Amino acid sequence: MYIGALDAPETMSRLVEQVLCSALDEAFSGQSSNIVVILRSDGSITVEDDGRGMSLETYGTGVATAERLMTTLGACRAERENAAVGKRFCGHGIAIVNALSAQRTLDIRRDGHTWTQEYHAGKALGAFRDTGPATSHGTRISFALDTTIVPKRVDGSDLARRLDALRAEIPETRITLTIEP
Repeated sequence: MYIGALDAPETMSRLVEQVLCSALDEAFSGQSSNIVVILRSDGSITVEDDGRGMSLETYGTGVATAERLMTTLGACRAERENAAVGKRFCGHGIAIVNALSAQRTLDIRRDGHTWTQEYHAGKALGAFRDTGPATSHGTRISFALDTTIVPKRVDGSDLARRLDALRAEIPETRITLTIEP
C-alpha cells in the first residue's frame, strides 16, 4: 500500500483514515452512530466509535481478530457481514499505521468488559487484558506516530476536509473532530 510522502499533510490524514476504517465499517453496517476523532496536543491521535467493539474471537488461529487486524497487512474483520463495506473500508492499512507508530493502545468495550492491548512499532506487547467493566460498547484506538519515521503531525484542517466528505457519505453517523490546543 502506497501512503504517500511521509512529510505531506495529505499523507498524515490518509494514515488517520486507515485507523478510521473499522469505525466506518461499523457506521456503514448500521452498528455505530458516533465516531470521534481527537488530535491531541502531544501529537497523538484517538479514534473512537460506539459500534459493537472489534471481535476478540480467534476463529481457530490462536490470535484475536482485533490483533490480526492491527498487525497483519490485509487482515479484515472476520465478523464482516457486508462484503461491499469490507471492500471499501477493510482497514488494510491499519497494520501499516501500527508499524509507523511509536505506541498504540486498543481498547475494546463489549460483553460488559473493557479489553486493552498495547503495541509498539507494529507488534503487540502482550495479550488482551480485561481492564474493567464496560457499560457501553465500541472501539477506541489511540496512537502516536513514530517521529523518527513520520516527521510531520496531522494537519487538522486537511483532516477536517476529509471528514466532511465522509459525513456526506454517511449522514446518519455523527463524526466529530476535536483538535486540542
